[in-house]
Amino acid sequence: VTCTLVSNANGKTGTISFMVRHSYPATYNPRTCYDEYQCNCRTERYCLVHYPCDPWQCTCGSYPTGCCTQHFGSTCEDDCHEGTKCDTCTSSRDCSYYTCPNGGSLSGSTCVY
Repeated sequence: VTCTLVSNANGKTGTISFMVRHSYPATYNPRTCYDEYQCNCRTERYCLVHYPCDPWQCTCGSYPTGCCTQHFGSTCEDDCHEGTKCDTCTSSRDCSYYTCPNGGSLSGSTCVY
């Protein structure tokens, strides 16, 4: 917009130019994001190789069931180990955002052009 100012007192004129900026509310786009992470971690004993053993022949130390392998009849090997086991948990966070569907640049929650 250009305005011209005319002064009758001294005969001088001046010109002023300025730009009008328009704004409108931006469109809110709700969105939830989900992230997975390890939780509830604990130390557990687990077996690398699991074969059924004869409980009368295989004691496998202090763990007589489930964690031993039988070789050549009555020979057993303790195949238990300790390790960390975790559950998988999910957390949510707000990923909402604003857009300017009618053009312009986004300034917070307002579109300006």
